[in-house]
Amino acid sequence: MKKLLACGLVVAASLSSIAMADELIFRNGDRVHGIVTAIGKSRIKVKTENFGEQIIDLEKVQEFYTDGPVSLLLEDGTASTGMKVLLWKEGYLHLAPAEVPATFPTTEPTIEPTTGQVAQPTTRPAIELAELPAADQSQPASAGVALDTPETMPATTSPAAPPEPPPGTVRIIRNDQLVRMASGSGSTTQWSGSMSAGATLYRGNTNSETLTLAYDFSRRTLKQRLESNGIWNYGREKAQGSDDRYTTANNLSIYGEYNYFVRPKWYLYTGSRFEQDRLQKLMLRATPGGGIGYQWLETDNTSINTEAGLNWVYERRYSPHEIQQYSALRAAWHVSHSLNDRVKLTHNFEILPRIDDFSDYVANADAGLRVSMTGRVFTELRIVFTYDSTPGEEQQSTDISYHAMVGYSF
Repeated sequence: MKKLLACGLVVAASLSSIAMADELIFRNGDRVHGIVTAIGKSRIKVKTENFGEQIIDLEKVQEFYTDGPVSLLLEDGTASTGMKVLLWKEGYLHLAPAEVPATFPTTEPTIEPTTGQVAQPTTRPAIELAELPAADQSQPASAGVALDTPETMPATTSPAAPPEPPPGTVRIIRNDQLVRMASGSGSTTQWSGSMSAGATLYRGNTNSETLTLAYDFSRRTLKQRLESNGIWNYGREKAQGSDDRYTTANNLSIYGEYNYFVRPKWYLYTGSRFEQDRLQKLMLRATPGGGIGYQWLETDNTSINTEAGLNWVYERRYSPHEIQQYSALRAAWHVSHSLNDRVKLTHNFEILPRIDDFSDYVANADAGLRVSMTGRVFTELRIVFTYDSTPGEEQQSTDISYHAMVGYSF
């Protein structure tokens, strides 16, 4: 009876583990079952049923395979969808169309009827296919995260010759040819974003209140990226001994940008910033434009990209009532880096000098420190800097604001 109960527990545990059919086999013999959601040159991301999403160094992995389709982006800019990984081993991906069964030992147990012991895993059959479907560059591939870069790739990732390919293999790719691979069984896009707010209230000798609201979001696929962020500040104060209140801050800044990657690192962009500042007597400043960008680094922890382009600047002020329009060059960079699972640093900068007069320019910059309190809730310290070389009458060129906020990420 005890023997039958033990066998039943083994079968139940195995059936729960194969519900997620992708499998990683470690060099020490351990196995992990889940869904491979992304792979870079030296790390792999796996979503497991019991432990959620895990990032694992490929140096620790002997081999793995996927039971569902994946999408790939290669260094030459081509993207392929609808294939599966029959085998990853010694730095090589062996690919086949998604309908080809795996050829590796499965973890489905069989029980010897005489001894009651768990027998060795069986092997799935293979289907021989002659050629690989052409890479489809017109369809968007599944979203994924570039887990690393060539600089972080172990030197032993790609040997001189690939291991013996399993039956059904139609294409072999070296890891160093891969920009990223992502699971094709989920959504074709990756969304991320946050909303945050900060407020202060003074009563007594000082009677004032301030409010700050901010947001950012990003939508990423293998070929496209859409980003937007914004911040609004409002403050007012009551003069001592008077019922009159006056505004100390009332400004808004919103930025949106679309990127299309023509190569794994190079992309074309178009975007615009919209600004309003009551104290600067700025009714509206719009800066639509476009250009070219380069993604220097894009990993789970770090993102660095630079941009250069041409913009049209439109300014309208409250007083005096005037409209100014001119063409401007644009240079910008965006940097973010996670020090660990809880702490993240961000920095953005752009400058737009007027083409016919480089001494006339506007610049925007910000720097932030974000500390995670729970899985989704965070605190953030942010500095925002704006500069206008030709401000309104009786206004200063420089504005610097400091913000302490609490936010929620999604």
